[in-house]
Amino acid sequence: MVVAGDRQVELGEDVADVGAVLGVLLAPVMGWLLLKIGVASADFVVEVTAWPIGVAVLVGVGVALLGAWSACHRASKTVPMEALRDSQVEKHAMTRGAGSSAAARSLSVCCCRS
Repeated sequence: MVVAGDRQVELGEDVADVGAVLGVLLAPVMGWLLLKIGVASADFVVEVTAWPIGVAVLVGVGVALLGAWSACHRASKTVPMEALRDSQVEKHAMTRGAGSSAAARSLSVCCCRS
């Protein structure tokens, strides 16, 4: 059963994905703007490097694994008949938002390789 909280989480994930891509794409523009209005010194340079993105991906995967382990651990304590009874209420395995978010992330990983 999809509740409003799940939709809000999916929306938050989608907004975070868009923000991350826009941040990488617009960082040089922001650097230029800071130079233009005189906030940054003339030797200020914006460089997009791979290591912060790699660290963010590794941390994200680590948090996802911990979350999956926690959910599996909690599910292993559930009585099988109770889980089957609850699963009859579910209509879909994955919502449209979750599917589109996963597809967008996969596409961004494939397209952003250097």
